[in-house]
Amino acid sequence: MQANYVSLDLVEKLKNGKLTEGYVSYVSAAFFTVITDKDELIYFLNNKKYIAPMSIVLEDLGSFNDLSLTTDTKVLFKNTLIMIDSHHVEIEIDNAKSWTPKLQLLLTDTSEEIIERNLLIMEHCVVKHGKYEGIAPIIFNIGEYIDELKPLSDLKIHNNLYSSFISGKIIEFIFEIVNNDLKNIGKTTNEFIGFGPGITPSSDDFLCGFMASFMYLGKYYGLNLEKLYELNKSILSEIELDKSEISHSLLIHYSKGNSQKMIKNLINSMIYEHDVDEMCKSIREAISFGDISGTDMLCGVYLGTRLIKNPNIKKNFS
Repeated sequence: MQANYVSLDLVEKLKNGKLTEGYVSYVSAAFFTVITDKDELIYFLNNKKYIAPMSIVLEDLGSFNDLSLTTDTKVLFKNTLIMIDSHHVEIEIDNAKSWTPKLQLLLTDTSEEIIERNLLIMEHCVVKHGKYEGIAPIIFNIGEYIDELKPLSDLKIHNNLYSSFISGKIIEFIFEIVNNDLKNIGKTTNEFIGFGPGITPSSDDFLCGFMASFMYLGKYYGLNLEKLYELNKSILSEIELDKSEISHSLLIHYSKGNSQKMIKNLINSMIYEHDVDEMCKSIREAISFGDISGTDMLCGVYLGTRLIKNPNIKKNFS
């Protein structure tokens, strides 16, 4: 069996012999995960648009449920070959197309006007195409408490039970970032992490998008990336991270500036895209991820982008 796509971070670990074996930890029709002997989570996906850090895409395979994998199925790694002996499965990655999850900006012209227009498009697309069960209502209501974060449009999404519960903590989180309060931000994050619906909780997805936007916009504005890495590290400092959990694994990757392809595409579109239809396409692709995960990640990207424009933040991270 030949892999179609593979992330470069996984290729490097396999070729350097840093991975030897692991066990299947989660299985669904669209993907399954393997937790390795080094406590790293590997994603096996059936669609290239969902490619992520430490992932392999097998587009020709269809549903992974057909493999009859269980959560104790052993997986072996040998250079560029991945073997599931008990199910007579061998996956070769030698001829797979590679992709990097690392921070990358496009080299093209843009302006603050383009970014502002694309943020406005994001608002309209969330209202029209997004899922409201998670954190989405917060981005339309937080301006009631923080004037500079009022929506750019007059659109409104009514709060749900979850967003009403968590909004106070998000506001506290925002002020700690503005004030560069790295001492307390981890405690605040720990009070809302893991909340919300979905296989990956809404608050976790929101934080992934938020941290990604800070890294990308920080690079775009020429801020100090080491200070931004330190911020992300502080955000997660009080959380008991379990690398076998999908949302926790993603949080670790995003805190280091590595992200899923759809989020990289979304952020680069937000910064550089001049064509309205293409911008809308990137947004809809992000929203389509998972059940509500894509909407929640998009909300993190949106709020992080709005926030990093704050002069205090640019000063703190310059």
